[in-house]
Amino acid sequence: MKKPTFFSCFIFLFYSACTNKTDQYTVASLQGSIENSNTFIRQNTEFVLKSLESKTTDPATKEKAEYWLHKANEAKKLAKEMNNYIEILRKEKTINFSKSDELLNKLSKYDRKITSIDSLIQNKFSISIEAESEESRQKHGKRFYKDNFKNADAVHTSAILSRMDNYIRLRENQIITFCNEQIAIHDIIDYFPEALVSQNSYFFNAGQEIEIKAGVGSFARLNNESIVINGIPVVIGEGGIAIFKINAPHKPGKYNIPVKLKFIDQDGRGQELTHYVSYTVAKPCDQ
Repeated sequence: MKKPTFFSCFIFLFYSACTNKTDQYTVASLQGSIENSNTFIRQNTEFVLKSLESKTTDPATKEKAEYWLHKANEAKKLAKEMNNYIEILRKEKTINFSKSDELLNKLSKYDRKITSIDSLIQNKFSISIEAESEESRQKHGKRFYKDNFKNADAVHTSAILSRMDNYIRLRENQIITFCNEQIAIHDIIDYFPEALVSQNSYFFNAGQEIEIKAGVGSFARLNNESIVINGIPVVIGEGGIAIFKINAPHKPGKYNIPVKLKFIDQDGRGQELTHYVSYTVAKPCDQ
């Protein structure tokens, strides 16, 4: 099967971003949701890196783990450079065509570089970067600008940049997870459990659906895991993640939902991690 081109993938990713004139409430909700996703991805990436680093201390996996840790750190460095660039753009409030074109080129180079750090990674993740004529490149650049930044104010621009930052972090997470998966797991002594919790937004209309995802971040095997959200036990699904859904209250205001993660550690002791999901139900006049 022919791989999709880089540009077609980015149109798919960003075409549905806030390019139309929507109210501030909708944009703020989108912004909060994306940034929360970025935090969740960043935490997961850190745990995967710790897992990979731990394998360099095991004589049985040391040599191979050191090779893949080096590759993972290359991916981390490339992602960090792009994250920093996005933050610089965010300070400019609005993006003109020149900056939009520069961003598209940098995103293209980022994807090409991060998927080329090893042949196995390239075979699994690379997107076809086809040679383009100058006319075709300009056409793509104009469409990218039109679909994302042409009529966007500062708030919309920030939300769109957060969405692009999300892509960068997802790509980094995919590559680093792949690096970690190349080494067979032996006995891992140390572990660093932490509550990983995300929500689909920070702002809701009355009655709107709230979705919470929760899991225990640890690269060691934990026993008898259970997750209780808002006092209700939730089934842990694929990937060790529990998903909880509830409708927002009709009364405007700020709310918290407790998330409790329980498990038996490697020493046989019961452990409990607690996290609170905070959100706001908007007043009718704020909508």
